[in-house]
Amino acid sequence: MIQVRKRDGSIEPFQQVKITRALWSVIEPGGGHYLDARHLAEAIEIYLERDGDDVVSTAAVFEMALKVLHRTGMVVPACALEAHRACRALGRKQLMVVHEPGKATYWDKSWLSSLAQRSWRLATPTARIVAAQVEAALLASAQRTVTREDVIDLLNAAVSSFGLADAVPVEQPV
Repeated sequence: MIQVRKRDGSIEPFQQVKITRALWSVIEPGGGHYLDARHLAEAIEIYLERDGDDVVSTAAVFEMALKVLHRTGMVVPACALEAHRACRALGRKQLMVVHEPGKATYWDKSWLSSLAQRSWRLATPTARIVAAQVEAALLASAQRTVTREDVIDLLNAAVSSFGLADAVPVEQPV
Protein backbone atom coordinates (compact mmCIF):
# COMPACT_ATOMS: atom_id res chain seq x y z
CA MET A 1 0.00 0.00 0.00
CA ILE A 2 1.35 3.40 -1.00
CA GLN A 3 1.62 5.97 1.78
CA VAL A 4 1.98 9.74 1.35
CA ARG A 5 4.11 11.85 3.69
CA LYS A 6 2.39 15.21 4.19
CA ARG A 7 4.17 18.54 4.72
CA ASP A 8 3.69 18.24 8.48
CA GLY A 9 5.41 14.83 8.53
CA SER A 10 2.25 12.78 9.01
CA ILE A 11 1.59 9.82 6.76
CA GLU A 12 -1.70 8.81 5.18
CA PRO A 13 -2.73 6.30 2.52
CA PHE A 14 -2.45 7.38 -1.11
CA GLN A 15 -5.88 8.37 -2.40
CA GLN A 16 -6.27 8.40 -6.16
CA VAL A 17 -9.41 10.51 -5.83
CA LYS A 18 -7.37 13.42 -4.41
CA ILE A 19 -5.06 13.44 -7.42
CA THR A 20 -8.06 13.13 -9.72
CA ARG A 21 -9.68 16.19 -8.10
CA ALA A 22 -6.50 18.23 -8.35
CA LEU A 23 -6.03 17.31 -12.00
CA TRP A 24 -9.69 17.91 -12.78
CA SER A 25 -9.54 21.37 -11.24
CA VAL A 26 -6.95 22.42 -13.84
CA ILE A 27 -8.17 20.34 -16.80
CA GLU A 28 -11.86 21.27 -16.62
CA PRO A 29 -11.55 25.05 -17.29
CA GLY A 30 -10.02 24.32 -20.69
CA GLY A 31 -12.85 22.01 -21.68
CA GLY A 32 -11.13 18.82 -20.54
CA HIS A 33 -12.97 15.72 -19.44
CA TYR A 34 -13.19 14.27 -15.95
CA LEU A 35 -12.27 10.85 -17.35
CA ASP A 36 -8.93 12.31 -18.52
CA ALA A 37 -8.15 13.44 -14.98
CA ARG A 38 -9.10 10.02 -13.63
CA HIS A 39 -6.94 8.19 -16.16
CA LEU A 40 -3.94 10.41 -15.44
CA ALA A 41 -4.37 9.83 -11.70
CA GLU A 42 -4.56 6.08 -12.34
CA ALA A 43 -1.30 6.30 -14.32
CA ILE A 44 0.38 8.05 -11.38
CA GLU A 45 -0.86 5.37 -8.98
CA ILE A 46 0.34 2.57 -11.29
CA TYR A 47 3.76 4.20 -11.51
CA LEU A 48 3.97 4.49 -7.72
CA GLU A 49 2.97 0.86 -7.27
CA ARG A 50 5.60 -0.31 -9.76
CA ASP A 51 8.28 1.99 -8.36
CA GLY A 52 8.24 0.05 -5.11
CA ASP A 53 8.54 2.97 -2.68
CA ASP A 54 6.12 2.47 0.18
CA VAL A 55 6.17 6.14 1.19
CA VAL A 56 6.23 9.11 -1.18
CA SER A 57 6.09 12.82 -0.34
CA THR A 58 3.29 15.10 -1.43
CA ALA A 59 5.96 17.09 -3.30
CA ALA A 60 6.89 13.99 -5.31
CA VAL A 61 3.23 13.31 -6.14
CA PHE A 62 2.88 16.94 -7.23
CA GLU A 63 5.94 16.63 -9.49
CA MET A 64 4.47 13.47 -11.03
CA ALA A 65 1.21 15.29 -11.72
CA LEU A 66 3.11 18.12 -13.44
CA LYS A 67 5.12 15.66 -15.54
CA VAL A 68 2.07 13.70 -16.63
CA LEU A 69 0.29 16.91 -17.65
CA HIS A 70 3.32 18.14 -19.61
CA ARG A 71 3.91 14.78 -21.29
CA THR A 72 0.30 14.57 -22.43
CA GLY A 73 0.48 18.04 -23.96
CA MET A 74 -1.60 19.71 -21.25
CA VAL A 75 0.80 22.60 -20.71
CA VAL A 76 -1.81 25.19 -19.67
CA PRO A 77 -3.27 22.92 -16.94
CA ALA A 78 0.27 22.11 -15.77
CA CYS A 79 1.03 25.82 -15.43
CA ALA A 80 -2.28 26.37 -13.64
CA LEU A 81 -1.49 23.57 -11.17
CA GLU A 82 1.95 24.99 -10.50
CA ALA A 83 0.59 28.53 -10.08
CA HIS A 84 -2.09 27.32 -7.67
CA ARG A 85 0.49 25.56 -5.50
CA ALA A 86 2.79 28.61 -5.51
CA CYS A 87 -0.05 30.98 -4.59
CA ARG A 88 -1.16 28.70 -1.78
CA ALA A 89 2.40 28.48 -0.42
CA LEU A 90 2.77 32.27 -0.55
CA GLY A 91 -0.59 32.77 1.15
CA ARG A 92 0.41 30.41 3.96
CA LYS A 93 3.60 32.41 4.52
CA GLN A 94 1.62 35.66 4.76
CA LEU A 95 -1.20 34.49 7.02
CA MET A 96 -0.70 34.93 10.76
CA VAL A 97 -2.85 33.34 13.47
CA VAL A 98 -3.06 35.23 16.76
CA HIS A 99 -3.44 32.63 19.51
CA GLU A 100 -3.40 35.06 22.40
CA PRO A 101 -2.16 38.60 22.88
CA GLY A 102 1.51 38.66 21.98
CA LYS A 103 1.55 35.15 20.51
CA ALA A 104 1.12 34.68 16.78
CA THR A 105 2.24 31.95 14.39
CA TYR A 106 2.30 31.53 10.64
CA TRP A 107 -0.60 29.54 9.24
CA ASP A 108 -0.24 25.77 9.42
CA LYS A 109 -3.23 23.65 8.47
CA SER A 110 -2.03 20.66 10.53
CA TRP A 111 -3.01 22.15 13.91
CA LEU A 112 -6.51 22.82 12.64
CA SER A 113 -6.82 19.31 11.23
CA SER A 114 -5.67 17.88 14.56
CA LEU A 115 -8.16 20.08 16.41
CA ALA A 116 -10.97 18.92 14.11
CA GLN A 117 -10.07 15.30 14.84
CA ARG A 118 -10.09 15.83 18.60
CA SER A 119 -13.04 18.21 18.86
CA TRP A 120 -15.38 16.61 16.36
CA ARG A 121 -14.01 13.06 16.44
CA LEU A 122 -13.39 13.17 12.70
CA ALA A 123 -11.24 10.66 10.84
CA THR A 124 -7.92 12.08 9.66
CA PRO A 125 -8.86 12.35 5.95
CA THR A 126 -12.16 14.04 6.82
CA ALA A 127 -10.45 16.46 9.21
CA ARG A 128 -7.91 17.35 6.50
CA ILE A 129 -10.70 18.06 4.01
CA VAL A 130 -12.50 20.33 6.47
CA ALA A 131 -9.25 22.09 7.41
CA ALA A 132 -8.51 22.58 3.71
CA GLN A 133 -11.91 24.26 3.28
CA VAL A 134 -11.10 26.66 6.11
CA GLU A 135 -7.63 27.29 4.69
CA ALA A 136 -9.05 28.04 1.24
CA ALA A 137 -11.51 30.53 2.73
CA LEU A 138 -8.77 32.25 4.74
CA LEU A 139 -6.36 32.44 1.79
CA ALA A 140 -9.10 33.81 -0.48
CA SER A 141 -9.85 36.63 1.97
CA ALA A 142 -7.82 39.81 2.12
CA GLN A 143 -7.01 39.21 5.78
CA ARG A 144 -3.42 38.46 6.65
CA THR A 145 -4.00 38.21 10.40
CA VAL A 146 -6.77 36.17 11.98
CA THR A 147 -7.52 35.18 15.55
CA ARG A 148 -7.50 31.57 16.67
CA GLU A 149 -11.11 32.01 17.77
CA ASP A 150 -12.12 33.14 14.27
CA VAL A 151 -10.38 30.10 12.77
CA ILE A 152 -12.22 27.81 15.21
CA ASP A 153 -15.50 29.49 14.30
CA LEU A 154 -14.75 28.81 10.62
CA LEU A 155 -13.91 25.20 11.48
CA ASN A 156 -17.19 24.74 13.35
CA ALA A 157 -19.14 26.29 10.48
CA ALA A 158 -17.37 24.05 7.94
CA VAL A 159 -18.07 20.91 9.98
CA SER A 160 -21.70 21.94 10.31
CA SER A 161 -22.01 22.75 6.60
CA PHE A 162 -20.77 19.27 5.72
CA GLY A 163 -23.49 17.84 7.94
CA LEU A 164 -20.92 16.11 10.12
CA ALA A 165 -22.21 17.37 13.46
CA ASP A 166 -24.54 19.74 15.22
CA ALA A 167 -23.55 23.38 15.54
CA VAL A 168 -21.62 22.65 18.78
CA PRO A 169 -18.50 20.45 18.79
CA VAL A 170 -18.45 17.22 20.79
CA GLU A 171 -15.68 18.63 22.97
CA GLN A 172 -14.96 22.32 23.22
CA PRO A 173 -11.33 23.09 22.30
CA VAL A 174 -9.10 24.26 25.09
